[in-house]
Amino acid sequence: MLPFRDPSATLSGMIKILETSQKISDSSKNRTEAAYQKVLTRQDLGFHQMPDRLDLWTASQNLGRQLADSYDNMVVVGIGGSSLGPRALYEVLQNPKSKQKLYFCDNVDGVEFSRLWDQLSDLKKTIWVLISKSGSTIETLVSADFIHQIYQQKNQQASMVVVSETKSSPMMDWAKQQSVPTLEIPVDVGGRFSVFTAVGMLPMAFLGFPPEKFRQGALWARGQKSLISELSAHFLTSFDRGEWISFFWYYSSLFQNFGRWQQQLWAESLAKTLDREGKAAARVSTPMWAIGSSDQHSLLQQVMDGAKDKFVVFARFGEIESQSQKLLKTQFPFQDFFVGHSMGELISAQAQGTCKALIEQKVSTLTLHVQDLSPECLGAQMMLWQLVVATVGESLDINAFDQPGVELGKRLARAILKS
Repeated sequence: MLPFRDPSATLSGMIKILETSQKISDSSKNRTEAAYQKVLTRQDLGFHQMPDRLDLWTASQNLGRQLADSYDNMVVVGIGGSSLGPRALYEVLQNPKSKQKLYFCDNVDGVEFSRLWDQLSDLKKTIWVLISKSGSTIETLVSADFIHQIYQQKNQQASMVVVSETKSSPMMDWAKQQSVPTLEIPVDVGGRFSVFTAVGMLPMAFLGFPPEKFRQGALWARGQKSLISELSAHFLTSFDRGEWISFFWYYSSLFQNFGRWQQQLWAESLAKTLDREGKAAARVSTPMWAIGSSDQHSLLQQVMDGAKDKFVVFARFGEIESQSQKLLKTQFPFQDFFVGHSMGELISAQAQGTCKALIEQKVSTLTLHVQDLSPECLGAQMMLWQLVVATVGESLDINAFDQPGVELGKRLARAILKS
């Protein structure tokens, strides 16, 4: 495991494009620049305005630190956008030596749910955070009922916080009746865009990471018009080439949940049947993610020799590649060439070698450099990708802020349970 650190990022140059194998036209970048400006001027979209809503950040900070004074464990009970964001942040930033621990209950899997209780050493030192933007997510409400039932069987009372929209809903109404503390998800911030609300910031404050650091990263990203427009143009151009899989390859083991968060953000936002004019929507890519170098031993064969329908975006991390401990000697003469090198140099060479190999095989690539693993850089990455997705959607006249395709399954599941 990499040693825990919380560096103070230099906000200039946190994320940059290192190289690309394909060019974009001036017209495509002009198109995405216009779309990006349109996103920023839309007052109905709250996600890009979150860095300016200081009262919401302060509320998360204050309650998070208050809870840390009383509890050792926090369990986030939510699904999709109510869980993936804080999961991604925690995976990168968690300190194994910290007194405060974060757990997640984000699926109605009874076996996993039972195992969760075995990890909680002291239920009186556990705070449960129920998160649902709508306040009516069945998985979250059912989990809350089971939590209450188990505590009752132990003759105890569960300590809870609710994070939701402030409007009337089953969860918010219950919270008011039971005098459960609440934090707001603004009505103009969609669930998968909500990591900078209390959804992500309350757990981070509980763990001791000041929300202000994430806010500074998000502010930085919001100002990167050229970077966002260029990335968006590369994706639009990849669609023109018939590359229908956007492959995000992170050269860090700590970004598996970030990949899941990004996958939801892309898939739910951009895959639509109709555009905003009611016409057939433009086709967009399917997102996939991978971890380097481990997935060079699982997915690389498919990308190298399979159909040339992929656009691979590599993310390399300066903090990881600069790990400096050198190997002094080897027990294996076969690899004596590695003596004097570090793991950071090896993962850098693996990333560069994989990228070059794909280019030789006519696979389109783009490489990003991310400065470090700090809260600032994480905030920058999350705002960057939210803005890229919104810009791509705007460029294609797609409503990136609904998800009609997931509603039918929910209705059918309810019908099955009621029958």
